[in-house]
Parts: sequence; structure tokens; C-alpha cells
Amino acid sequence: MEDFNYIINNYLQEFETITKEQSDYMHNTLCWHSDNRSGLNLKHFKIVNNQLYKSNKDNFDTWETRIEAFKYMMLRTLSIYKIPDCEFFIFDDDSINNSNINMCVYNNKLLPIIVTTSVLYKYNMILCPDFTFSFFPEAFVKNNEKMCKEIVSDLENVEFNKKNNKIVWRGSGNNNYRSQYLKNDENYDIMSALTLVTNRGEEGKAHNSINGMTRQEKGKYKFQLYLNGHEGTETNGAYSSSLKWALMTKSVVFYSAPTIYREFWNHPHIFKENEHFVFSKNPTELHEQLLFYKKNEDISNAIALKSFNFFKKYLLEYDIILSYMNTLLCEYSKRLNYEVNLSDRDILITNIKHNDFI
Repeated sequence: MEDFNYIINNYLQEFETITKEQSDYMHNTLCWHSDNRSGLNLKHFKIVNNQLYKSNKDNFDTWETRIEAFKYMMLRTLSIYKIPDCEFFIFDDDSINNSNINMCVYNNKLLPIIVTTSVLYKYNMILCPDFTFSFFPEAFVKNNEKMCKEIVSDLENVEFNKKNNKIVWRGSGNNNYRSQYLKNDENYDIMSALTLVTNRGEEGKAHNSINGMTRQEKGKYKFQLYLNGHEGTETNGAYSSSLKWALMTKSVVFYSAPTIYREFWNHPHIFKENEHFVFSKNPTELHEQLLFYKKNEDISNAIALKSFNFFKKYLLEYDIILSYMNTLLCEYSKRLNYEVNLSDRDILITNIKHNDFI
């Protein structure tokens, strides 16, 4: 896809050359090797002869959704595409922001870390799809593409003016940032609902908890609220992975937070404020905007339709996600100025630990 090709090259523009010295530093200093988490908890992968290898041990001996979903995405990509030999390092914790950006620098240069999750808007890191595009059982997503296609199909012919005239949100509202948005009245249906899972990979059922709501039910509202993860700030904030799911509801999406965290697709080349979403910094701004868009339904309908079509074009098909990974790693491999070889520490990955989701 031409738009994603442009975005990938924009992410890589700072990295004309990737050196062995940089890769050794990332492996030795920033990867997870033990319970001492002094680094960035990076995961080190290699592709040699179109096979996937992992060069540092997994954080958990049992299932861990984020890394297993990434492995799955890579195995699917390699089953379709031929990627040149390369090695790369992924960051799959919640975000790169002011609290950890300095760890991403070596010899006064930004390191070529591939972030699967989110980055504070002002940092131009390399970004790729996160685990939720494959599966996220803890959030009741066994197969993301299948789930999304069902909801998109249900909403395809729904008229905006027939929807519930409130703004809706469900999630964990147990911190200062999110709790200030909780409200249930003639304009708001914003309530805390969360089911904690006991084991990693266990299927979550937050929609069955008190105040719970399915994604299909949220799609019946004209307005969707999206809130950042953690406290939402430049130092203590992150994405919460649900922005794309809000876009698929054919509603106006309000992103309300002190700052914006970008995912791989959230790039100003294709995703634009007041065209695909509305941004506010606090509940007061959100309220003013909500009243405006409730009074101006033609404008609201246009934004809702554009965000819906954006989701269908860029985020619905898993094949597009795999194509993105192929293009990203092919371009990344061109920048390596050394030959990638296997070592005794490299473990061949042929499957994930269990595959009950796809």
C-alpha cells in the first residue's frame, strides 16, 4: 500500500545505516535477559533464510500474549513473503515517552528500535502493528480480523441519526486521569467496567461485569470516547490499544488526553484531527466539543463516515498488516551494514506456544 510505504520510509529516514555496534548494544544492554530489568525489555529477533529466530529468552516460560502474537504475525508474514536476512529489536511494553526516550539513544543517535505499541507524538520512532491485530484474549479478542469484520458488517448500513445521542466509554477508570471523565447523564455513558483475568492468555469477559458492554453495543452510540493508558501524560502515559476499535463503530471518536500517543497507523500523512477524530486535552474541552457536534449532525456524520472508511481501508484486513511488516523489514534490512549470522543462542521459532485463537 502506497500510503504505508510512505509512512515506513518516514519512520526509517533517520536510520541511513544500522551497525553491528548498535545491535550488540541493544542485545547486551537493552534486552531482557534476567529478572534485572534495567534495560528497555527489548526482544531480539533474526530472520535468516526466511526463518524466524529469537536471540534472547522469553520473559515468561508460559504464555504471554504480546510476544506470542508478534511471533504469530511474523510467521504468517514469512509464509507469504521473502524477507532478506536481518536482525531487529522490538519494544512491546506500553510506550516510549519522556520517561524512557533517553534509553533509546546510543552515541548521541536514536537507536533503530521497532516499537510495536505506542510512541509519544513528538518522537519519530519506527512503529509496527501491535499484538491486538492478531489476538488479545484478555480483551475478548480471539481473532481480531474476524471480530472486526462482524462489527463492520453490522454497522455498514446503520444510519448515524438513528444512533444513541450520547458519548460512550468502558474500561478501567481507577486512576486520577480517567476517573475525572466518569459520568452518566443525558450526554454521557462513561462508566468503569473491568474484569481482571487471573492467568495470561485467559479469556477476559469485561462485558459481563457490572456496567459491562460489548463492542457491538458500543457501536450503537453516535460518539465514542478514547482515553490514553496510565495517567495519559508525556511521562506517565501510553496508548490503550482501543482507538482503532472506536474508529470501526461509525461514530465520532473523541480522543481526550493531555497528549497524543501514536501507533503505527496514527500518522499525520493519513490520519488527521477534525477529519477522522476530535482531540481535547481535558473533560472541559471534551464537553464543549461534544455539545458542538451534537448540534451539528452533518459535520458529525461526515467525521464518523471518514473514520469508518479509514478503518476499513487501513486496519481491517490482516493481509494489510502482514504486507506492512514485509515492507518494513525489507526496508530495514537494506540499512544493515553487516552480514547477519546465527549463533548458539538463537532459537528457531516455528510456532507459538499454543494457538487457540486464530
